[in-house]
Amino acid sequence: MNGESEEEKAADNPILVMVDEETKSRYMRAVNRKGVGPELEWLVKDVSDELRSLGYTGGPKEELIFKSDQEKSILALLESIGKYHGGLIKNEVSPAGDHQANGRVEEAGKTLREIVKVYKDQIEERAQLVLEPKDPILAWMLRWA
Repeated sequence: MNGESEEEKAADNPILVMVDEETKSRYMRAVNRKGVGPELEWLVKDVSDELRSLGYTGGPKEELIFKSDQEKSILALLESIGKYHGGLIKNEVSPAGDHQANGRVEEAGKTLREIVKVYKDQIEERAQLVLEPKDPILAWMLRWA
């Protein structure tokens, strides 16, 4: 163990977690960095596709509320998603340091990470290898957990 805190590890391997409050559907994707830019256009499109699959088609009569923390990178990403997806997008920002305000997403992220850890442990044991944080199979596991 190199002494890195969980927050430092998370910053090195950012993950986007989304929960639809109506359907309870969960969405989780590993991203190579925080924020927006050409290398994250796939994420904006993927989130929009996911919203459409949940019945949120965009358009002038649709209103979506995104709840998040105050981190500038997530707010910029949500703005990009809103512009791409269409409709009226509102952001509800939780107070700084209040993890309970985003409790459903925090819990979903924790649960999904636990599932991925089980998958990872099983693959490592059966294949007798050690998976590294940047190995592509981990991003795949996050998506399908």
